[in-house]
Amino acid sequence: MKITRSELKQVIKEELARTEIRTLPFKALIIEKGNPHYGIYAAYKNVREGNGSVTTGPLQVTWLRDEDKFLLTDGFHRLVEALLRGETEHLCEIDWSGFTTMWSVPKMNDRFSL
Repeated sequence: MKITRSELKQVIKEELARTEIRTLPFKALIIEKGNPHYGIYAAYKNVREGNGSVTTGPLQVTWLRDEDKFLLTDGFHRLVEALLRGETEHLCEIDWSGFTTMWSVPKMNDRFSL
């Protein structure tokens, strides 16, 4: 069976866009420290001031093939709240594409370590 170029592009696009929802340990996440305006620092500051998460559901992460870890892209407030409850893992929606062009990957000294 022959496949056209456009059909092949569609198959590749669908494969790269596949997602999965499962529980991941926090130690598998790359978390940006940030500052008072973004990242886990800002989320912690907000939660301490009573401005917690306004959303529910899984954290959004992208698997980074080069590091075999997951970059946290959305859910910093939910993560902080879970950490304050003593949790060590959380339900995550994983983008398995293996890379990201939408998010910058923080340098090692800009990462929050658990």
